Amino acid sequence: MAQLPEEITTVFSLQRLLLAIINEANSTGYTILEQYGETAAAITDFDLLQNTRERAQTYYSRFSTLLLRIAESYPSASPAML
Repeated sequence: MAQLPEEITTVFSLQRLLLAIINEANSTGYTILEQYGETAAAITDFDLLQNTRERAQTYYSRFSTLLLRIAESYPSASPAML
């Protein structure tokens, strides 16, 4: 397994932020629909929040895949990968 540099904590912090964005987009979207119903404006806002959630999920997935590839590198990850 590759030796991970101390700076890798930045990636973990970004992952945590992405999880917070995903959670906030979900809860806000459902709150909008509960309070305002399925009006045209509410559906538009809900769709925008869903788009934000999906983008954050994609970035989270990319970070996870990259971390796995770095960890599998032997004996150390290349500077380009990091």
